[in-house]
Amino acid sequence: MTQVVFTHRALHKKEASLVSKKLRETPYITGYMPDELVCLDNSNIAEVDGRFAGVCITKDISSRWSEIAMMYVLPEFRNQGIGTTLFDQAFQSIRYKKRHLYCVSRNKSVIKLLHSQGFVFRSRIWQLPLPVILHIIRFSLNFYRVKEFVRKLFAFQKQDPFVYALLPYSKPVVRETADR
Repeated sequence: MTQVVFTHRALHKKEASLVSKKLRETPYITGYMPDELVCLDNSNIAEVDGRFAGVCITKDISSRWSEIAMMYVLPEFRNQGIGTTLFDQAFQSIRYKKRHLYCVSRNKSVIKLLHSQGFVFRSRIWQLPLPVILHIIRFSLNFYRVKEFVRKLFAFQKQDPFVYALLPYSKPVVRETADR
């Protein structure tokens, strides 16, 4: 019987190297270097029968905004609900902290997940809140990512455009009921 275990921890070096390599093969994520991935400790990890299966990483990008920065499930573990569970765990941890949430993707499965959670979509960077714009600029000004972005422009032509998804935090509405 298959055992799927979800944990909250940083990626190990071997896992980070594998994920970094796999990200080079996908048009959906610009990329991270293994050393960066190891340092991102706000990660939800999925393991199937003790084998690394996937990761979802979140980052706090300003005093009030968090980002679902990256979600990746190895191909042999896809379509088993692992990505959805990783996303849900990340989503719930950010909502628990009462933070606004941001994500960017061109992956149709991820966009469907974001839509199901009530995210608002924007197609242009200037339509985003200033803290998110500043984060995107800081994140993009990295030689590795610029190189990967240009490489992927040529390697993965005819891709859907990136969409920016926002979910501002709003306090839950508590309705008062009249006692009879």
